Amino acid sequence: MKLTGEFFPNDFEKGIWKEYDEEGNLIKETDYDAPYKYTWEDILSFIKKRGIIIIYE
Repeated sequence: MKLTGEFFPNDFEKGIWKEYDEEGNLIKETDYDAPYKYTWEDILSFIKKRGIIIIYE
């Protein structure tokens, strides 16, 4: 089985994840952005436009 998707820092799942069986057939899709009004890309764009600095520890 294979799984595709994106992680945001600190192992936060984002976007659409796709799960495939051994033959490569799509068996499941999960949209981790669906419950939210804004995407991570929207938030990152907002942060960059305003020059906000983020510190990761």
